[in-house]
Amino acid sequence: LQQNYSSRTALTLSRGAEERLRWTYDELQQERCRAAVVLQQLGLSSGDAVLVSVQNCPHFIALFMAALQLSCCFVPLHPEVTEHLLETVLQSVRPKLVIVDAGYSLCNLQKLHLHHCLVMELSPDREPWLKLLPQCSRKPVYPASCQVPALPNNEVVLQLFSSGSTGTPKVICYTRNSLNVFLHWQAQLFAAFPDLCESGTQEKVSDRINALPLAHFGGLSFCLQSLIAGRSLHLSVQVCADELLLLSQRTGCQLLL
Repeated sequence: LQQNYSSRTALTLSRGAEERLRWTYDELQQERCRAAVVLQQLGLSSGDAVLVSVQNCPHFIALFMAALQLSCCFVPLHPEVTEHLLETVLQSVRPKLVIVDAGYSLCNLQKLHLHHCLVMELSPDREPWLKLLPQCSRKPVYPASCQVPALPNNEVVLQLFSSGSTGTPKVICYTRNSLNVFLHWQAQLFAAFPDLCESGTQEKVSDRINALPLAHFGGLSFCLQSLIAGRSLHLSVQVCADELLLLSQRTGCQLLL
C-alpha cells in the first residue's frame, strides 16, 4: 500500500445505512501487524494454512495481509458454507488455524474440533477482535488416501474454493508470484487510467461499496483494487438491496454487487 495514503480512510464497515467501523490506511497497517503477531504466537509459519470464514469486515483484509507477511496460505470461505464443502476444504487444506464469526454454526464448530484445528472467533465490535476458543484434544482423523497436493514451490499463499454446486468443489491456487503479478497488473491498470485513481493528493477519488463476499475472488479483487488506488471502500455485511441503495445514495459511492 502506498505510504502517501496513510491518513486517508481505507475501509469502512457498514450494516445497511449505519456505519459501524472506519479504518485509515495507517490503522489497517497497524491491525495487520497485530494480526501477524497473533498468528506467530500461535506458532504459524510459512506454508501453514489459515482458513477464514467470516462476514465482510476490515479485519478480513488485515488477516489476509498478515498471512501474506508470514507466507501462510490464506483460505477464505463463506461463513454460510455447507457441511459438505467445509469437510472437503478441511480434508484438502488441513488448516492449522480457523477463524470464524461469533455465532458460527455449532455443527460446523464441532467439525472443526474433530479435525483438531485451533479456532479463533472474530468480533469487529470487540477489543481485542480475535479470541481463541477452547478446543478438544482429539487428534485429527484423515483417510489414508487423503494426500495434500504438492504445489509449485510450496509458496501457495491463497486458495479459493468454489461452492461445490456441481457436486465437487474446485480450488484455485495462487502462489506468491502469481498474486504479485495480479497486483502489479492492477497497479498498472489504475496508472493507465487516471480517472480511476488519483494522480495527486488533492484530487477527489470516488469511493466504492463492496457488497460482494470477500471470500470470493471477485469481492477480494475489488477490495485490493481500491486499496492499491487509494480509494475508500465501504464493506457491507449481508443486507437487502434497498438498504444498499440507501447507503449508496447517502455516501455517493459506487455500488458493487
